[in-house]
Amino acid sequence: MADEELENQSGSNRAISAGDGADSADAAEEIQGIVSSGRFRNMKDFRVQNPLPDVDQAVLDNVVTTVGPRGMTITNDLIQYANGGLVYPVPNWIGVSSIKRRKAGRAGAAKRSMVPENAVRGERWRLDQGSNTWPLYCTWDHFDWTIREEAAAERLGDPLDTSHAENANENINLLIEDQTINGLTDKDGSPMTIDGLAAPGLLSSTHTTTYSTWTGLTGKQIVDVVRGMLNTQRLHRKTGPQSLYLPGNFQSVTMDQYAAGYPKTILAALKELEYNNLPLNIKVAEGLPDGVVVMIEMSRKTVQVAVGQGPVPISWTVPPGWRRYNMIVAAMVTMVFPDYDGNYGVVVGSIA
Repeated sequence: MADEELENQSGSNRAISAGDGADSADAAEEIQGIVSSGRFRNMKDFRVQNPLPDVDQAVLDNVVTTVGPRGMTITNDLIQYANGGLVYPVPNWIGVSSIKRRKAGRAGAAKRSMVPENAVRGERWRLDQGSNTWPLYCTWDHFDWTIREEAAAERLGDPLDTSHAENANENINLLIEDQTINGLTDKDGSPMTIDGLAAPGLLSSTHTTTYSTWTGLTGKQIVDVVRGMLNTQRLHRKTGPQSLYLPGNFQSVTMDQYAAGYPKTILAALKELEYNNLPLNIKVAEGLPDGVVVMIEMSRKTVQVAVGQGPVPISWTVPPGWRRYNMIVAAMVTMVFPDYDGNYGVVVGSIA
């Protein structure tokens, strides 16, 4: 077998190697220098200093690909929304600590006239000079292993167990989804403010619908609850496409028969609802509290996700080099916007 083929086979068999020969102290010093100088601008530049060989970095990258958006149903829906416009990209996120967006001005009414001149007086849009601010923080989790574990995996030709990397990625996804739903809270669970400004989540909506638990409602009553939520959106001129997210404990309820002698399920009846001639998007979001449903106007005037960096793995070593440290890090924050009158374009339904 050719030397090149042997080398390729060795690289494919090992999961994580024992390093690429770079001096760990120099690598750590270089990374610290890059961070302190502000010279690195994204994870690609940061990972240039990563001592993990390409073949092994690919193993961790594959973990992130495998996990995907697991655990962040609503956040991923916003990012992947077909009509676009719900992502606020932050290419140079390392140097951006907060995101500001102008507040909406008062909405006037459109006018009709033969010539659109100022002489035709009436309502007009009024600019609001204020702004809302969201911190662009990092969401991360870390894990490590020793070089002896790496060496054993390489000697036996077995992949190193990467379940810890998968768990770390899932933890990050769940925390990102939690911010989308609940906003930011401090260690005591109180709403967090940055520079005196709050960062609300979907459950901070000004509009709520109260009901008994869906397990105690008939199919028609459940559909009527959702119709009421749609009507709330209509009353506040939230005319964009609507998405309805259900908690995990309601999933089985929606599979019940809508009514005796009626062949469809409650879920099928809900999917027949339309709003502005568009179908209602319905999904189960495990991150929602039991018994709480959320309806969102899928419009950039209601919500956007600032994305600086999706989950990405990086690794490093420190002297004396016996242990490899790894981290999965993301920089994403969901921003929910009120209109001039303080309406968020979100309706929250909860148990009485």
